[in-house]
Amino acid sequence: MSIIIPAYNAETYLARTLRTAVHQSYRTVEILIVNDGSTDSTLSIAQEFAASDPRIRILNTPNGGVAAARNAGLAAAAGELVAFLDADDLWHPEKIRRQVDALRSCNGPEWGAVFTLHRRIDEFDDVISQGATVIYSGDILARHFYFKSVGNGSALLVRRDAALAVGGYDSSYRAAGIGGCEDFDFEMKIVARYKVAFVPEFLVGYRVYEGSMSSNRARMAEGMIATTRNHLEANPQLSEETRRWIMAGALHYARVNFLRARRFDRFFASTWELARLDPPVLLRMGKHFVMNLIGSLNPIRLLRNREPEPRIPYLEADPLEFASRGPIGRFQTARFQRLCEVDESGLSRALPDVADMAPAQGSPGTPKLGASVGSSPRVT
Repeated sequence: MSIIIPAYNAETYLARTLRTAVHQSYRTVEILIVNDGSTDSTLSIAQEFAASDPRIRILNTPNGGVAAARNAGLAAAAGELVAFLDADDLWHPEKIRRQVDALRSCNGPEWGAVFTLHRRIDEFDDVISQGATVIYSGDILARHFYFKSVGNGSALLVRRDAALAVGGYDSSYRAAGIGGCEDFDFEMKIVARYKVAFVPEFLVGYRVYEGSMSSNRARMAEGMIATTRNHLEANPQLSEETRRWIMAGALHYARVNFLRARRFDRFFASTWELARLDPPVLLRMGKHFVMNLIGSLNPIRLLRNREPEPRIPYLEADPLEFASRGPIGRFQTARFQRLCEVDESGLSRALPDVADMAPAQGSPGTPKLGASVGSSPRVT
C-alpha cells in the first residue's frame, strides 16, 4: 500500500498532514513525499519525518504541478494499492484501513477504487462544513458525473494498475492555465472503466483557505467546464437528457465561482447557457436565493447568529456523525433515481470489460480543452 503526497511550498501544513499519514491504523504502507520543486522548508520538514520513519521516501522533482507530481509518485510506488493525500489535508486514523477493507470485500478486477466523504476544515484544522453526502457504489458513471460526491484528491484509494490503465493524472490542464479540476478528471476516467466502492464516513479533512488551489475560483470554473466537455465527448453513449443535466451542473458550478471571482462576463454567459440547457435548475436556484434572502432578514435569526457557533477540530469529530440537514430534496432525488437507473441498466457504460483492458502505455493523454460536446452548447 502506497501513500503519495505531492508537496509544493507546503511548509505551513505539511507536518500536520504527515502526522495523519504516519499514524494510520493500517501500518503496512510506504509514504512517498513528492517535493515538487519547493523553495521553502518543505524538503527539510519531509527529511525530518523520513529520519524517524523508515516507511517514508522523498522524491525530488522540478516544479510541474500537482498532476505531474502525483504521476511521479504513481510511477515510483511499490504498492498494489495507492492513496493520494494533498499536503494540506488531514486523514482520520482509520481512513486507509476502512478503504482497504471495502475494496478487498468487493473482489474482482472490475472494482478499481474506493472513495470516502470529507469535511471542510480551516487553517486551524477546525471543521467548517461537511462535503457532499450523496452516496453510491458499483457502476456510477452517470451519478458521479452529475453529483461529484468525492470533491477532493485526498479521498481516493485506487488500484495502481487501474490508475496506470487510465493514464494517471493529466497535467495539460495546468499547462492551459485552467488547473484545479485534475482530481475530477482522474475520477471520471476511473468510473468510466471500473466499478468503485464507497465508505460513507467523513475520513478526510479537506482544507479550504485563501491561497489554496481551490481558492482560485475563475480557474476552477474554467477547468470544470473543460473537464465536463472532455468526458461528455469521451462518453457518447450517455442519453441526451443525462448529458443536458451534467453540462447544466457544470455550468451552475462555474457561474457561482465566476460571480465570486467578479468575472461578470463569464457569469452572465454561463447563466445564459444554463437557462437554455436546463431551465428547471435555474428556476430552482432562484427560488433558493429568494428563500435564503428572506431568511437572512429574519430578526430572530439575526440575533441567533450574532454569536458564531464553536468549531470542532477535525480529528475530534465523529466520522459517522452527519450534520443535521434534510435530504437532498425532491428535485435532486428524482434526478438521482433516474441516473441510478441509467447506471444500473448499463446505459452509462460503453467500454470493453476491464478484464480485457491492458494498462495504457506512455504518458497521460491530453484533453481537448474547450471542445464542443455533442449538442451541448459551448460557453464563450
